[in-house]
Amino acid sequence: MVGAPMMALCVLRSGGKYLPEHVQRLAAQLPGLGLWCLSDVAVPGVPTLPLRHSWPGWWAKLELFRPDLEGDLLYLDLDSEIVGDLSRLTDLARQQDRSLLWDDPIRPAHANSSVMWLRQADRGAVWSAFTRSPAANMAAYRQWPDRWGDQGFIAAHLPNQGRWPAGLIRSWRRECQQGIPPGTVITAWHGKPKPWEAPGPRAWRTEDVAA
Repeated sequence: MVGAPMMALCVLRSGGKYLPEHVQRLAAQLPGLGLWCLSDVAVPGVPTLPLRHSWPGWWAKLELFRPDLEGDLLYLDLDSEIVGDLSRLTDLARQQDRSLLWDDPIRPAHANSSVMWLRQADRGAVWSAFTRSPAANMAAYRQWPDRWGDQGFIAAHLPNQGRWPAGLIRSWRRECQQGIPPGTVITAWHGKPKPWEAPGPRAWRTEDVAA
């Protein structure tokens, strides 16, 4: 896995709202690509790499930038749901000469870290900047909306970055209440509800979405 041309990764920090079962749920949606998890707990059936730092909550995502993870990374939040042909996303990512973040659905001028393509060549700058003083950086990025959380820090320090093309990733809350628009590959469930809290059965993939 380490040194592979591309890795699909998620992050699980124990003690919060996410559990190993949520990692398993996401992994089941990626049978062809496979999924690894950076975690401080075991996840049955899913290969894991240990988190090395005690950075809390979403700040654990900064371990995606550590230098022992070689190759380019596709990162997915645990509340992501694959509803279309993921190869459309991965093929596009492999053709890029830059990292990709998602346009935040609430603040379109800002980056969102729910789904990220992180090139190895770009990640070192983020790691260097954050590890100079993790506590100070976490304290500084609590200001809504411009300096907010991990995504604010990543957007401010990730060189050579772009955005995913519009329509591939959509906000469930803001764009899918009347149905998932054609061409959508991933729905992002920021806020409430989470996919496993939504009423009624739903397929992860829908024939009318894949394009």
